[in-house]
Amino acid sequence: ILLDGVCISPSVCAVQCGGETKGGKFFNVLGGDAPWSGGWCEINDEDKHQSIDCQQELGKLKEIQSMNGKCLEIEMNDYKTNKDGGLIQTWKCDEGDNQQWHYDIDTKEIKNANGKCLDIDINDYNSNINGGKVQILDCNQGMNQEWNYDMNTQQFINEKGKCLDIDRSDFDSNTNGGKVLVWDCHGADNQIWNLYRDYDLE
Repeated sequence: ILLDGVCISPSVCAVQCGGETKGGKFFNVLGGDAPWSGGWCEINDEDKHQSIDCQQELGKLKEIQSMNGKCLEIEMNDYKTNKDGGLIQTWKCDEGDNQQWHYDIDTKEIKNANGKCLDIDINDYNSNINGGKVQILDCNQGMNQEWNYDMNTQQFINEKGKCLDIDRSDFDSNTNGGKVLVWDCHGADNQIWNLYRDYDLE
């Protein structure tokens, strides 16, 4: 039985799943109220049961989905060549390796399957412009590679307060190859990102 769900913190589990039944499946949160406190997300499905360690789930590669159903990805050729400066875009979700990400809550890095980091061009970051270029680059512990995930708004916010954003027209047209950039946070749907994973209860 496949369940669509997210377990990135006890609070997010509670917001998305707590106290609700979805297709006969009941979600509950066990332990820990504060974000990242290591609580458990308990999933009950009839006589089947699985407890998921929220912090362990963070370490797994997963898709990052936008509200229009497209996934954050590295352009495939740039991914295969492991190119610095590789193009970041949104595309139809296809479970490809170039759409798999790991959000590290300690370093605040968003890493791809090749171990590179989601990066804001350093000049654009320093000038803090709207429309700043988002790319893939070797991880370097720079502040332009740090992202705070707000569990309430579901936004990725950089250290200067701008949000990971999809170009408005590309988002509305739901086009493949949607441009990803940073922009002032405004809470609209083109700045909302879901960390997505399937749970298989057997």
